[in-house]
Amino acid sequence: GTWSPALNNQGTTTYTFTPADGQCATIASLTITVHDLPLAQFSVFPPDSIEIGATLFFQNNSLLANEYSWFVNNQAFSNISEPIYLSTNENELIFTLIALNEECADTFELMIPIKENTYLFAANCFTPDADEFNPTWKPIISPNFDFTSYHLKIYNRWGEIVWESFDYSEAWDGTYGQFGLGVQDGVYNWVLQIKKKQNDQNLLFQGSITRIH
Repeated sequence: GTWSPALNNQGTTTYTFTPADGQCATIASLTITVHDLPLAQFSVFPPDSIEIGATLFFQNNSLLANEYSWFVNNQAFSNISEPIYLSTNENELIFTLIALNEECADTFELMIPIKENTYLFAANCFTPDADEFNPTWKPIISPNFDFTSYHLKIYNRWGEIVWESFDYSEAWDGTYGQFGLGVQDGVYNWVLQIKKKQNDQNLLFQGSITRIH
């Protein structure tokens, strides 16, 4: 016997079997359904590297799909067509979209680089006198540092520690010792040890500060 028409793997087709003369068989038909393969695709705004805490907006450009599963770093976070994602403290962001229709699925993956908005500002002088201008000193640092690892030391010209703090909320008022005696005017060196939140990297900053009465 024979099947007709010829095999078509591009679309749903009904095939008919016709038995040969003399065969003990009847005509039969068979329908083979060919499902369209979806195409997973998306874009992200902002499209370039982002800072920690940024909000990401997704544009779903998938074709021939009606269900979506979104993952970030292999963790599911949404199943809607165009989600929004708020970055937190990740080292990297790898987004995966699985686009599905009734029978088939396709996957698309995109990595978004993360840049750190890291800064440290330290004034080079202060005036711990009776007026209200610049009476204390401390470095100003960005919130992506780990404040629990904060360790600041201030040295005099002979390398002696005159002030030390493990608390970022504290500022030096130009005194030293348990009795709070004022230090002499002059240049003092400071050293700050602190970690990044993102990867626990230990960092060392140093500089000098001038005490002016």
